[in-house]
Formats: sequence, structure tokens, C-alpha cells
Amino acid sequence: MRTPLAIPNTHCLPRQQGFTLVELVFVLIIISIVGVGISSFMRATVLQYSEFVTRSKLLSDSSFIVERMSREITHAIPNSIRIKGNANAHCIEFVPNKWATTYTKLPMQPSTDTEIDVIRMEDINNTMFMPLMSNDYAFVYPMESADVYDASRNKRQMISACSDDGDGDCNTDDDSDDIIQLTVADSFAQSSPASRLYIASNAVSYCVRNNQVFRHTSALQTNQTLYTTGGVLMAENIANTLSVDPMTATAASDDPFRWYDMGLRRNAFTRILLVFSDNGQTISFMHEVHIPNVP
Repeated sequence: MRTPLAIPNTHCLPRQQGFTLVELVFVLIIISIVGVGISSFMRATVLQYSEFVTRSKLLSDSSFIVERMSREITHAIPNSIRIKGNANAHCIEFVPNKWATTYTKLPMQPSTDTEIDVIRMEDINNTMFMPLMSNDYAFVYPMESADVYDASRNKRQMISACSDDGDGDCNTDDDSDDIIQLTVADSFAQSSPASRLYIASNAVSYCVRNNQVFRHTSALQTNQTLYTTGGVLMAENIANTLSVDPMTATAASDDPFRWYDMGLRRNAFTRILLVFSDNGQTISFMHEVHIPNVP
């Protein structure tokens, strides 16, 4: 008698586990979507941080240069502002005031007297406020820029000596009436209604060129210099569009410097307009600078 063959029970065999092609494709699609989302988020975050850093640097640089220029121009000799430029460079020039005082006696032309009596300026230690230097000038009643820079107008005279009625040294506090004597090169063409006298020595220029701002220091010259090289770099990333002639440009121009004469309702002032641009970020700073000093 034949023994029947045993048929294996397929229900007892373990099932083979795995992924179908459709499942793999579906997983890859999900991973790609998640990856794109994460990369987009990271890219946006990095871009925002980069923009923040660029904008912060622009704000810092622009605030520094505008504040520096404003402080210096505010303390300038009255009516010493002058502007010059072309399509490649614009410069603003002024004469920083070292100190100011009031005179009690002023030699006037055609007198040959060269001695001025001025009120002594002292600090809290009874030391002369600003020791005189060899190239210091005395300015009296400058009404326009030519009065400051053109020596032939006799609104400025070089100071050659300073003395008092004590030991003769202005830097010692032994004057009986706090009136010191300044010896100048010549007498003056006109007196000041306020009896004001200013002491200064050099001219300062800020020039915008090649998308940068430079600071220059020079001796007083009749004709303004338009600097195309040199100077101390003060700021970068300047995006102003320079006009051919800043003196004839319209008020709506993009020129960095502009001078407004006094009117019936306002004093004269200087407008500083600097446009900074870097990495797609643009910041404009416009500031009006008034000079409180009077001739």
C-alpha cells in the first residue's frame, strides 16, 4: 500500500518582508519635499542674517561719518563753508574753529597798529584754553567764504605773538585784568558788531569720490582744491549720483553736500545727504547742520 505524499502547509511558512517599488518612490518623494523645505528655511535664515549684518554695518558706518562731519561743521568759522565738485568728486571745505573770544581793542586799517586786546580764555585749571600755534590766524567778521580764505581781504591775520601784563606769558595765570595781547601781521578791514574774534589754522575737506568718503587737512588757500587722491578713508559703499556742478544743481539732486544761504525766517545751513548701498541694502542719511557761531 502506497503512502500518500505529505503536502506542506504553506500557511505555516514565514512571509517575506520588504518594500515595493511604489513605496520606495513614495518615501523618496517625501524625503525630497522635507529636504527642500529644510534647505529653503535654512537659506532664508542665512539670507536674513546676512541682510541684518549688512544693514547693521551700513547703519554703523553711516551714523559715524554723518555724526563726525556734523560735529566738525557745527564748530566751523562762520561763513567758511564752500563746495566744489564735478561728476567724479564732490568736496565740502570749512575751517574748524579752535576757540573764540571777544576783543576790546582791534587795529583797523589804515592804522599800522598790529596789537589786539582780547579776553583771556581759560579752562577749569586756569590754563589758557588753547595754546597758540605758529600757524594760527585771527578772524574778524567774515561775511563770505572769500573773507576766510583770501588773505588780501584783511579779514584774517596771522598771529605772531601773545603776551600779557604779568610775566608776558599768556599760558600763565598772572594777568591783572584777564586781557591778553595778540600781535598780528596787519590791521583789519572791518570790525565785528559783536566784537567776536576766532582763532583757527587749517582747513578741512570731506570729499566723496569712487563711492567713498575721504577727509583732507590743508593750509588755507584762496582757491578750493578738489581732491581726487589722498586723504584719510572715512566711509565706503557710498551710492550718491554726483552732479556735474553742485553749485548749479537743483535741490532735488543726489549731491552729498549743499549749502543754503540764510533767509528771512532761517539761518544758513549745510545739508549732508549720503546714500549707502551694499549687498542689496540701501540707507539714506540726510542731516541739516547749522553753525551757531556768528561773525
